[in-house]
Amino acid sequence: MERQFKVLLIEDNPGDAFLIKFYLEEESAGSAYELEHTEFLEEGLQKLEANSYDVVLLDLGLPDCSGLETLKKLLEHSPESLVIVLTGLTDEETGVKTVQMGAQDFLVKGQFDGKVLNQSIRFASERFKFNQQLKEYSSELTRYKRQFENTQRLGNLGYWELHLHDNSVTMTDELQELLRITHDQFNDSLEGFLSLVNTNEKQKVEEAIKNVQQNEQQEDISFTMSHDSSNGQSLTLTCQPGYDKEGNIIRVAGIISKNS
Repeated sequence: MERQFKVLLIEDNPGDAFLIKFYLEEESAGSAYELEHTEFLEEGLQKLEANSYDVVLLDLGLPDCSGLETLKKLLEHSPESLVIVLTGLTDEETGVKTVQMGAQDFLVKGQFDGKVLNQSIRFASERFKFNQQLKEYSSELTRYKRQFENTQRLGNLGYWELHLHDNSVTMTDELQELLRITHDQFNDSLEGFLSLVNTNEKQKVEEAIKNVQQNEQQEDISFTMSHDSSNGQSLTLTCQPGYDKEGNIIRVAGIISKNS
């Protein structure tokens, strides 16, 4: 089933407006596009406030606003709008700037027909939908990250990873706080990680990590820190294997928690 698009055209030139309407009717047999038209930006903003549109076709040379300021005002008013810019300017730099500002595409008047306009609307719509999904995923990831950080702080624990391809170790800020170390005190290597462990227990921790690599089973051991600021706090190291898509072990990861 062909998708229906509700289009707002903001264009003050009657000839250009007629041509765009003709192009859309020609490409869709009048069924895929519902077009509303206004000649002024201010009236267009009022329409956007009162109605929902799939696409805004925006001329940059309007009676009440012109140039890039036109796009800026529209996006400030309706930042979630899908905008395709119509410009009489032939310099590519202006077109690129409109996309950088948030437009999904730009078309130069006199250089496109109905087929190009139709493709631009459909491709821009898919691209816009994809970008909106990315924003949602990014927002969701940020929320999960904050929850993860709060969980670590509330649970007196922190997350760490040993990357087997180079024996580098990463740890969360929350783990560094728990271990009472700064990034300067830690050199991001397995050797550096083991140097934080009490000398008498270093071999035990190292063997636990090796066992995870060899046996692919979780290990849980208790140990104490070696540096003065730790005050000999007792901790539990939990580590388990991490795999790539082919099922190969590529990391040993887990948590370090403070024993009550």
